[in-house]
Amino acid sequence: EATIGSTSAAAPPHRFLLRRHFSGGSFPPSGTKGPQIHIAKTSLSSSPWPEVKLPDPIEKAKYHAEVMQKVNEMIATGQYGRLFAVVHFASKQWKVTSEDLVLIENMLTAECGDRIRLEKVLLVGADDFTLIGKPLLGKDLIYVSVYYAYVNKCMVLT
Repeated sequence: EATIGSTSAAAPPHRFLLRRHFSGGSFPPSGTKGPQIHIAKTSLSSSPWPEVKLPDPIEKAKYHAEVMQKVNEMIATGQYGRLFAVVHFASKQWKVTSEDLVLIENMLTAECGDRIRLEKVLLVGADDFTLIGKPLLGKDLIYVSVYYAYVNKCMVLT
């Protein structure tokens, strides 16, 4: 026999299917008081996915500080190799490294030889680390600048 019931205080507040099972006939098993009630496993009574255990926030903060210290040491000592960055400029994202030429067809109010600071930096990386912005890296963290020049009536950022 199936009935619809509400949950107890320990279970989630969903409605679920209860089933009463008797071993032999319509009487409960000997030595028990009342019928045995089994809760059917449904998508409402239990999740179909395994429970995800989140990391401890204190341990996560310690690990984050340790990684940032190592990255800062690498940058301070110059042991990072060749850097690259993903920047947003002229309505596009560009992956750039030092001495790259970027050809854009937009006009800027800058003179040839001017140094331009790119403030929308999405990502900076090296051989051993990558700094990823959410969505951008802070202006105080990264400084990306380019030189502005004209080549064949097109603008080139170097």
